[in-house]
Amino acid sequence: ISGWFNSLIPGIWLMAAYTVTALFVSPRVGRWLLVPFVPVAIQAYTPYPFLMLAVCLMREDRDRSFAELVRLVLTFIAAFALGLFVIFTIYYMVHGVFGVALAEWRDPNPASDLGGYIRNLPKLAESLHWTYLMTGFGQPDLALFIAAAFVASLAIIWRADRLEVLSILLGITSGLSLLSLHAVQEGILFPFRSTYFLWFLICIALFRAAWLLRTSTRQRSSAAFAGLVIVALLIGSMVRIHHQTLSAWQVETRRIAAQIPQTTGIVYIYGSYLALNGTGQSRAQMPRDFSFRLEHLRGFQTRMCSQAPEDCADITPPFDVAASTATRRIETVGDTTFILLPGFEDDS
Repeated sequence: ISGWFNSLIPGIWLMAAYTVTALFVSPRVGRWLLVPFVPVAIQAYTPYPFLMLAVCLMREDRDRSFAELVRLVLTFIAAFALGLFVIFTIYYMVHGVFGVALAEWRDPNPASDLGGYIRNLPKLAESLHWTYLMTGFGQPDLALFIAAAFVASLAIIWRADRLEVLSILLGITSGLSLLSLHAVQEGILFPFRSTYFLWFLICIALFRAAWLLRTSTRQRSSAAFAGLVIVALLIGSMVRIHHQTLSAWQVETRRIAAQIPQTTGIVYIYGSYLALNGTGQSRAQMPRDFSFRLEHLRGFQTRMCSQAPEDCADITPPFDVAASTATRRIETVGDTTFILLPGFEDDS
């Protein structure tokens, strides 16, 4: 949906390269490898450096001491700062500004003094609350259950290795602290996708606790039951999310597709896809989401005329595309079908 997605796959390769390399080197070398890897990884995707930190924190063969833990975190912070410096420097070389200008749609409100930081605290609170909810796929009951299971897992691990609990919590707080600082400094919401490392560490805690309970039949049964409850809640939440977010969009697009004759060769679409029922809930982000949906349902070729008028320059629709209309119109002329959606927007 946007150009920055082009960096995701190379970033995954970089993550894989670091993880595999970490398997064959000492923990100390793995820690120092953060210095070259993190600055590159942060340019691919913000969560990648935190995943690298999690790999270092969860190594079984690393020195289990508080001093080593501090050295690891300080090395990571330094590597992260170096990555930001590289990004800002590149931006300065290209645009003449040391820093990164945020997109207008993110509604930034940069803080210039203490009062500005305080005014941006509600944005931080909203970001953290949204992160908590999305940990349960937007379902408060599931988010609460996963949080409770995570706390219980930490309690189980604490009895076996307190430093491991500290490592997990330090990984979470390090990542959230850097994201929170950026949120209050720029006055923006940080997206949930930037906190994927939380899932990684939560899963490690859950599986680690289950492993520690393996020696007791009763405890093993309790862990298995808790796992089944989590899976059941996940399935139930997925069904509910599908109904809440996608059902209206699917019904609406199927209804439109059913009104188009099978003999149609090309469908010309005028107007705003945002007028379709269920668009907001489904989080359709681009006009082509609607055209791709019609192509998927019926195999039609489509042209989004409001967004790419040059594709429709050689055709004359049977209605005034600029006329205000409260309802959609679907008309077929020969083997060509024209769709006029409410809320016409001339994006040309």
